[in-house]
Amino acid sequence: MSTSYSFSALCMTVLLKLHSASVASENLGIGCKDNGAFYCHETDPGFFTRCIEHELYLFQCPEGLHFNTVSQTCDWPKNADCGGAAARDNARNKRKRSKVPVMHDAGRRSWNNMKANDGASSDISASAGGKPWWRPEGVDPSNWDDVNNLVEVPYDGSVGSISASVSGKKKASSSGKSFWKKKQASSSAAGKSESGKGKSEGGEGKSESGKGESEGGEGKSESGKGKSEGGEGKSESGKGKSEGGEGKSESGKGKGGGWEAKGGEEKGSGGHHHPHKTAISDDTVHRKDLDSVDWLEGPCKPSECQLPKCRCPGTDIPAGLSAKSIPQMVMLTFDDEVSAAYYGYFQRLFRPGRYNPNGCPVRGCLFVSGSGTDYDLVYPMYAMGMEIASHTLSHKFPHTWWATASYQEYVDEVEGMRKKLVSDAGVPYEAIKGFRVPFLQVGADNMYKSLYDNKFVYDTSMFTGSVWEGSDPVWPFTLDYSVPDEFCQHKPCPKKQYPGFWEIPVQRWYGVDGISCAMPDGCTASADAEEDMEFFRSNFKRYYESNRAPLGIFVHARWFHTEHHLDALDRFIDELMYLEDVYIVTPIQVIEWMKNPTSLDKIKSFKPWGCEGVASKGLSK
Repeated sequence: MSTSYSFSALCMTVLLKLHSASVASENLGIGCKDNGAFYCHETDPGFFTRCIEHELYLFQCPEGLHFNTVSQTCDWPKNADCGGAAARDNARNKRKRSKVPVMHDAGRRSWNNMKANDGASSDISASAGGKPWWRPEGVDPSNWDDVNNLVEVPYDGSVGSISASVSGKKKASSSGKSFWKKKQASSSAAGKSESGKGKSEGGEGKSESGKGESEGGEGKSESGKGKSEGGEGKSESGKGKSEGGEGKSESGKGKGGGWEAKGGEEKGSGGHHHPHKTAISDDTVHRKDLDSVDWLEGPCKPSECQLPKCRCPGTDIPAGLSAKSIPQMVMLTFDDEVSAAYYGYFQRLFRPGRYNPNGCPVRGCLFVSGSGTDYDLVYPMYAMGMEIASHTLSHKFPHTWWATASYQEYVDEVEGMRKKLVSDAGVPYEAIKGFRVPFLQVGADNMYKSLYDNKFVYDTSMFTGSVWEGSDPVWPFTLDYSVPDEFCQHKPCPKKQYPGFWEIPVQRWYGVDGISCAMPDGCTASADAEEDMEFFRSNFKRYYESNRAPLGIFVHARWFHTEHHLDALDRFIDELMYLEDVYIVTPIQVIEWMKNPTSLDKIKSFKPWGCEGVASKGLSK
């Protein structure tokens, strides 16, 4: 094993051990009012509780850490406010000294009124000793600049799961499975609904602790809101409805799937399970088979291609709205594996206390690749409200492989990664809607047909933008018509049409030297955080002061090993939170806005951007 890899593995292990909260959770069967709120445990500061869907869940911090309700993370005992009056007073004083308060509407302003030094980061990112809480102890910060190639080192499967190497820190079931995995459900029941208060009218329907509704047939409803009418219908996720036949209802009481529920209380059998708070409604993507799609000749015609199902590529603002009447959407996404080396970065950037103007948390997206991912770290990010998307199972080298991969190879990579996120991370299948290809190397129709057939909602791999700064940004569009070369500049591009399938283009960034790049971390290296801040501001203004197309800050988390990049993005997020017309949202939330363009005067009641997120609100068809 190489020296660089050994050091990288050590860093990942130390970070996981010291700074990531345990994902084990237990439903206490106690009601609560403040959805999303965190609380100290009454007796043990190493535990904390959170109100999820108006039920209280118990979580445990890693050994030696206490919960901090100020930063809402597991922290060093001296910084945490859980664990005694003195600790709470110290933490409250730190919050009062914070440079950036939580912004309310009255405190937000316009970009033109921003000062150059606005947005300095809150001091919750540093401990009393001056060391950031998300950095491991015993590692010289200067050494982090020497591991920029961390993600490029081939993953050594013989090392095993990083989480497994931290013995005793995470609970497993008696069968050796991850604590949240349920046992194989009994197939004896003809119909089944998991999660909620069930109602069954007709058919051999059975409701297990859910808000499910089964009205006949051999319908199956799992956690959400779905509808299956008659026969052997299956509705995954929620208030499922299956009509026809005779049935039986066991509302509120159920057994199976490895746990019991009575009156809403969940009891683990052989370990805890994840509180899947983001249940998606019946969100099945209904699409025609490509063989039955009518071929649309010529360039895309706006008169025939209209929202919510179709959108031509271009720079014009949807629905004829003016730039100043719409929100500036900003997407923060991160490519490649989710590991302990990067986990602290995500916790810092998306720490609680950062809110959009509608009062709901800012959210980002992880495009996860399989090689090197610690799946036990993925679900906590999803539970925080992060969107999880596919970035392929292998992330194969060289990049040219993706240009010539077959249809079946793409299915194995794209859909294989989605299934891996479901089986190993516990993310609901229906929540994984998006894809980005490695190296932005699109694979022509083999790639897009695999996405279309497997009912992904969007891709964000097409590279566009002028070589030199000056043109307006491009809005997301659908592939109902063949895409002109100017919107897909990295060949081979698709030639066929994929009705209703969305593309969020990857648009050029421009460095402080004026040279363009595909992603911010690919531009000319900056000297310090101030240079990075100017870099972020100038590219933001290109969108904000023109047509306000969604701005994508698409990076690889390894970029943050050079610390001033992380510091600058952290400060830039603080600046954005001062602006009353800027929203930091996920790619799928951008697609929801595209389907239903909403002006600023109505945006605070736009349901897909609500505090429960697009996952629990349901997606428009």
